[in-house]
Amino acid sequence: MKRFAKRILPLAAALVFVAASVGAFDYASSGFTVVSEKKGDDGSVTTNLTDTDGNAFSVTAGTEPQAAQVERITTLVKQLNGLDSLKPETLRFRLSPNRIEIVLMPSRFEIDGVDYLSYVPAGLQFYFSTFLEYDFRLKVDNYFIRMQGNFFDEGEFDKRIASAVHDPVAFIQTNDPGYIIRKLNELDMAQQLSLVKQKDTDAKLAAIDARDGDQETRLAAIDAKDTNQDSSLSADGDRMTADETKLERLQSALAAYLNKPFFGSAKQIPPEVIKALVAQKTAKPELTRKDALDALKAQGLPQDAKAVDIVFMVYFNDFGK
Repeated sequence: MKRFAKRILPLAAALVFVAASVGAFDYASSGFTVVSEKKGDDGSVTTNLTDTDGNAFSVTAGTEPQAAQVERITTLVKQLNGLDSLKPETLRFRLSPNRIEIVLMPSRFEIDGVDYLSYVPAGLQFYFSTFLEYDFRLKVDNYFIRMQGNFFDEGEFDKRIASAVHDPVAFIQTNDPGYIIRKLNELDMAQQLSLVKQKDTDAKLAAIDARDGDQETRLAAIDAKDTNQDSSLSADGDRMTADETKLERLQSALAAYLNKPFFGSAKQIPPEVIKALVAQKTAKPELTRKDALDALKAQGLPQDAKAVDIVFMVYFNDFGK
């Protein structure tokens, strides 16, 4: 009998735990009406609910929802259904121990009279841990633009969406650090190839100089041998100038992205500060961050340790302290 009791008691306790783990939460006590429940293959339970305002939504949980999570869902349902630009068609919450995942499929998405519904075919995804965040993709022409940030203000959120749709290339260039870094690497490689080609051309000209000291004869020989030499060099120079311009723009964009405040958008570092720091570091490669700050002060420019750090990293690959 004792042996039987030893076997049956742990089993009974486990059954009680499983029965209480999912599906036993009293959603009604939070003011929700349970419409239906369905158990998933992974053991989670999806409960279809409505709140006191009649807003429909679902909650999927693998364990008993925490009271604080259910309270937060109450707030989020009202907040997301109260947006001016968005009207949810379906609203799904998935609970994990440390955060709430939210998928919103809109029936209407309109900003300043313009329909944006077609740009979010997969809906909008939000997260809540400490505060509400969004992370989803817009489909604009052939671009899939990642929208990621903190959701504090609907107006600011709408403004970012509109900006991305209006000019997707510019938005990607100024908001996607991965894109900027890839382009910086591509331009760096192009510049290196151009420099190699320029050195090869200089070497050929030096060889001609060595063979013929007469400048007029040398120039005539060059013209006769390759009438396209000047145009080729000019084209190379133009390409290098264009690449340098692109590189400067991308460096400036990456610096602005890295300089953005935690809860804000990209913030441009004053051009005069960048120019001064680049000049100082170019002239003196061993320049330290402290020395750079002192030099900015001496020139009457804003002393910004973060700006110095960003310029050293982006323009000189200097990640030291």
